[in-house]
Amino acid sequence: MKMRAAKPFILGIGAIAIAAATYVHTVANRGAEVLFEPATVPAEGKFNRSQSVGLFVGVRKFTEDAAIDVPYAVDDAVDLAHMFSLGRASLLPPQRVVLALAGNPQKEDSQKRLRELRNAGAMVRKATSEDILDLLEQQSERVGKDGILIFSLATHGFIDQESRKSYILGSNSRFERIGTALPLEELIDIAAESNARRSLLFVDACRDRFRTTGTRSVNPDPRSVAPPIENRMSRIHGQVVFYAAPAGKYAYDDALHKNGVFTRAVLNGLSCEASMVDGWITAKKLHEYVNQEVKEWVRKHREPNRDIGIQVNVEGRTDNMPLAACACPPCTPFGPTSVSTAGSKITALDELGKPLWSRDVSGAIEEAKVADLDIDGAREVVVQVGGKILNFDARGEQSWEAGSGITRFLTGVLRKYKEEIVAQTGETQLSVFDSAGKMMWQFHVRESLKDFKIGRASNLHDWRIVAATANHLTLFNPKKGTRVCDRRVPAPIESFQFIDANNDGKLDIALKTATGKTYVYDFYGKPLN
Repeated sequence: MKMRAAKPFILGIGAIAIAAATYVHTVANRGAEVLFEPATVPAEGKFNRSQSVGLFVGVRKFTEDAAIDVPYAVDDAVDLAHMFSLGRASLLPPQRVVLALAGNPQKEDSQKRLRELRNAGAMVRKATSEDILDLLEQQSERVGKDGILIFSLATHGFIDQESRKSYILGSNSRFERIGTALPLEELIDIAAESNARRSLLFVDACRDRFRTTGTRSVNPDPRSVAPPIENRMSRIHGQVVFYAAPAGKYAYDDALHKNGVFTRAVLNGLSCEASMVDGWITAKKLHEYVNQEVKEWVRKHREPNRDIGIQVNVEGRTDNMPLAACACPPCTPFGPTSVSTAGSKITALDELGKPLWSRDVSGAIEEAKVADLDIDGAREVVVQVGGKILNFDARGEQSWEAGSGITRFLTGVLRKYKEEIVAQTGETQLSVFDSAGKMMWQFHVRESLKDFKIGRASNLHDWRIVAATANHLTLFNPKKGTRVCDRRVPAPIESFQFIDANNDGKLDIALKTATGKTYVYDFYGKPLN
C-alpha cells in the first residue's frame, strides 16, 4: 500500500469538518450578487466552487471481517455527498464528486440520491484501503487553490493500544491488522497538503462496535473510542474539527433514520434546522446544533449521563463561515433541485419539494431537467419544448433559447468547469450547446440514432459522447469536436450501458445485441472481448 511519510501529528477517530474561511457566492453572467460575506473573514482566498472536489467514502461491508459491518455507512456517504453537491450546502459541482462505496444504501431516499448523483456526473468507485488512498491523492491534486476539498469517511476504526495511533478501515481491512488499515494522520496530511487552501473532512469511525470471536459481546471494544483532539489542530489555518463523540466515548447508529447519529444531526443542521446568521448556517451554529442533538439522542438511548455530544475545535476566524443557505424570500439562491411539469407549465421545487417558481412556456413540455450549466452553484432549469431548448435561471428568469428540431437532450460536463447540452437534432445528428446556449459542434452518425449517452472511463479521462445506431458504435470527443472512432458491431445493437467489465477501475461500454451477446469496448472504441 502506497503511503506518504507521516508527520508527528495524531488525530483520533471521529467526525472531522475542516471548512473554508470564506464563501462568497456570486451568480456568474447574472451580475455579481454577493449573498454573504462575514465581516470577520479576510478578503484573500475567495471561494471558487468550480475548483472544488469531494471524496465520500462509505464502508458498510467488510470482506475480511463481517462482524464489524457498519449498517448505514453507505447512507451516510451518499447523503453527505448529495447535501454538499445537490443540496443546500452546495459547495461542490456533482461532476467533481467521487464516492467510494462498499455495499448499498439501506433507505430509499439514499438510493434515490445515489441515482441522482450518478445522473449528475458523480463517479462511484470501490472502497478498499488502496482505493481510498489513491482516490484521496487524486482528488487532492485535482482541487484548485481557490476551491475546497471535502473528504468524508463513514466506516469503522480503532486505536492501536501500543502506538496510540488511529486507523480507519477500508472494505478489505481487518480490525486487528494494522497493516490492512489506513493511518488517519496520513489521510489528514494528504488533505492538508492538497492544492486548495481549504479542506472539509468528515470522519465518522468511532462507531460502537461489540467484539467477541465472530459475534457481539456485552462490552464495547475500547479500541473504537474517540481520543481527545490534539492542540495542533488549533494552529492549522482555516480548520474546524468535529468529532462524533467526546474523548473516550462512542458514536452510534440511528436505526430509525438509517444514518449515524452524528451524520444525521449534520444533515438536519444543514437543512436549516440549525440557527441562522443572516440567513446562513455557519460553522459555529452547526456545531451548537449538532452537539445538542447528539447529546440528547445519546442520553435518551444509550448513556443517560452523557453531558457532551461531540468534541469540536473551531478557529475564531472560521466561526462565521457559511455552509448552507436558508434565507427565504428570496428562497435559496442555489435554485431548484427538481421540477414538475403539467402541459405547458413548469414548476421548480426545492429539496423539500416546495415550489420556488412556476412558468408557462406556451407549448407542450417534452422534457425538463435541473442543471448547473455554468457551475456557479446557482441551479437552472433546462426545458425542451417545440423542438427548442429554453433555459431558466435559479430565480425563474428565462436566460436563453437555442436549437431547432430537438427530440432529446442530455447535460454533462464536457469540458473543464462547464456543463453543456448534447441534443439530438435530426435522425443522424447530434448538436452540442455551451452553457450560454451557443452551438459548439454538430456530429453525424451513419444511420438513425438508437441511443446516445455521455460517459468517460474515469474521472481522470476526457468525456465522450457515445452514440449507438443499429449497427455502429460511434464515439465523439466534445472537448475537441472530433470523432474518436466509428466501429461496426457484429450484431444489431439493442441497448448499451457503462460498466467496469474487466475490474480495472475504469468504465467500459457494454453493447447488448439482438443475438443476446454483449460486446464490450473501451472509451477509445477498442474491443475488449
